[in-house]
Amino acid sequence: MTKILAVAGLLAVGATTAYIHTPANERFRLRLFHTIHAPASERFHLQLYHTAMSARAKQDIEKRYGRLFAALALRPAAQDQLENFLAQRQMAKELAEIDATNSKTVKFINNEIRSAFGLRVVHAISAYDGTAQFYRATDEMQVRLKHTPTPLQPAQADEVVGLLVQALGPKVYTSYWPVPDSVITQAASVLSAPQITVLKQIQKEHEARIEARNIRLSAVNQSP
Repeated sequence: MTKILAVAGLLAVGATTAYIHTPANERFRLRLFHTIHAPASERFHLQLYHTAMSARAKQDIEKRYGRLFAALALRPAAQDQLENFLAQRQMAKELAEIDATNSKTVKFINNEIRSAFGLRVVHAISAYDGTAQFYRATDEMQVRLKHTPTPLQPAQADEVVGLLVQALGPKVYTSYWPVPDSVITQAASVLSAPQITVLKQIQKEHEARIEARNIRLSAVNQSP
């Protein structure tokens, strides 16, 4: 727990300068870090906010890394510790996309994971992270197609992930990645027309997310 709190402190320091240049829809998430030097009378509310955000981040990690946790088969206490580290790391990664100084926090957490779990788990996480973003896209396809006549089957999801790996490589660690037109074309051989429509929707959403990120970074870089 001490290490987790230490990581939270590192996140707080690195995010203070990023907050000012962050869009309004992200400021709520960063307010915790921006007000790290708040008066003692306000720190109780700050702690409650951090606890709530950490809990939400951990829920996201449990969903995102479900396949990996099943494969690792860790004891409950060890899995809980790993989930905490991964949740803190994800928060640091998101902040690092706004302020590069937070990349040091990501490295710090990676070192803590290595110390606590060894290289076997570190390598498993790295390999899983490489394709996890692709499976997140196929998971979203499964959700949208669940109650349609053509739900996405696991084998189809694997085929789509395979096409994405061929097009983008086996290691994509950012959530800002495009769905190439070539993947849409090749996927037509394994997906039905309604499934292709959903894949195209996700393609457009990814393009919009990348464009919004680029605009945000451009604004930060141009600021005095």
